[in-house]
Amino acid sequence: NAAYEHLLPGAGTYCMIGLSVYYALAMVIPTLYHRKDLQGPFLFVSFLLPATFLVSLISFWATHSYALFMVVNAFMLVLHYLIGQRDSFRVDDLTGLPSSSLLQRNLIRIFRTKASYVLILIDIENFRNFNVRYGRQLGDKMLVALAGFLSTLGSWNEVFRLESDRFCLCMPALGKEGADALIARIQERMGRSWELEGAEADIQVNLAVISIPEQVCNLEELEQATDRLFMEMKTGRKDSVIVHTREDSIIQQQKLNIITALRNSVRHPEQVRVVYQPIYELENGRMISAEALMRIEDRPLGWLEPADFIALAEQTSLIVPLSHILLAEVCRMVKRIPEGSLECVAINLSGKNMELKSVGKILLGILEAEEVDPKRICFEITQSVLLQSYERVAGVMQELSQQEITFALDDFGTGYSNVQALMDLPYQFVKFDKSVIQRSTDNPQMLISLVGMMGKMGKCTIAEGVETDEELLLVRDIGFDRAQGFILSKPLDGEALLELLGRS
Repeated sequence: NAAYEHLLPGAGTYCMIGLSVYYALAMVIPTLYHRKDLQGPFLFVSFLLPATFLVSLISFWATHSYALFMVVNAFMLVLHYLIGQRDSFRVDDLTGLPSSSLLQRNLIRIFRTKASYVLILIDIENFRNFNVRYGRQLGDKMLVALAGFLSTLGSWNEVFRLESDRFCLCMPALGKEGADALIARIQERMGRSWELEGAEADIQVNLAVISIPEQVCNLEELEQATDRLFMEMKTGRKDSVIVHTREDSIIQQQKLNIITALRNSVRHPEQVRVVYQPIYELENGRMISAEALMRIEDRPLGWLEPADFIALAEQTSLIVPLSHILLAEVCRMVKRIPEGSLECVAINLSGKNMELKSVGKILLGILEAEEVDPKRICFEITQSVLLQSYERVAGVMQELSQQEITFALDDFGTGYSNVQALMDLPYQFVKFDKSVIQRSTDNPQMLISLVGMMGKMGKCTIAEGVETDEELLLVRDIGFDRAQGFILSKPLDGEALLELLGRS
């Protein structure tokens, strides 16, 4: 037949044409079947490749060029291979699940199209202990088994392994009932043992739920939320399932802003401001000492009170450099106060300070650098700091007391209060928390006994947070030695304190 004269005779030609048609069909049929599960770009390429094969086949038929046909087909095969390899790097080798990079690509599309989705974050509890107990090989099998179970809850591109012992389900909006049902299935499975190489193993998982776009409206918010939720699941979680809310995002952002302000204050010590709350002798009404309180001045946030940042400063360990800045500033203030005007200025020391191996040398080094007599400084230490490391704190107190630095037991009466510590450690002052004073208004007998006992032990008692005339009368009648609070004086900046001392 003249129409086929340009074709080379033999089975090779027909085999090549047949394989091309077969490849085109092998691409199109699975693509059509899984079209709902495929991403847009991959779906486009999956149709483009067989279409190009068909075009090259027609071109071959029309131009009689084997070379052009083979070059086009080879190019498209290589292109398809490279595209497949690109996505293979985004698949977890161990579990076969899509990795976090594929999840991120999905999320970009979700936020761009403003689609409604639910993310369920899954964190295996204490998986490191599992590996220690059963071995890493069995730990890997556990991850594969868990991945297999999670894969039954959604299609391939809805279940992801993020890293190590963390997984994620990214499902189209299920509604509360649907999400609850999915979580119930996960919890039910975790309540049963896993068969791994003939051995039974148990794991527990912590779960967190994030709704898109109701609770997070962009990728940055989502990343912040997932970081916080995984941290909460690892440390301070209260429930096995945490539901993220927009209010959580707002609170988290506020915390991040405060942490940023604290870091800036460490780099720029002039942002750390000190105010002084006078402490008065109740017998004669004379100002005898003062407590130094830290404030942070931040341009975006304004003035930050201790209640705003102390807990975060402790969590981030920024309290250590901040307390050193505070001590240096107090030393400079003490040098301006005439000797004999104030007995001492008190500064709080946190548990983080006490964790430093050379805390004693550091504190004494600051006093020496500022040329301040150590006996003009008093360090306040709470009972909770003692509980963290009694022997270490006791050693630091003994070291500093040898330089005539005094100590006050702060917040006495809250939490666990150990009278034995007062007998063993060089505390000169005991500061009763304001909550103890307020609770004793109607029945002060217990407080009278405690204050009397402290007096017999040679300790000076100080009532904190005295805010009303009734409370001031109460602490006088009970027998406190000293008091501080708003009814006596609000915290003063350095200049106001000097002015008050001048009038006194």
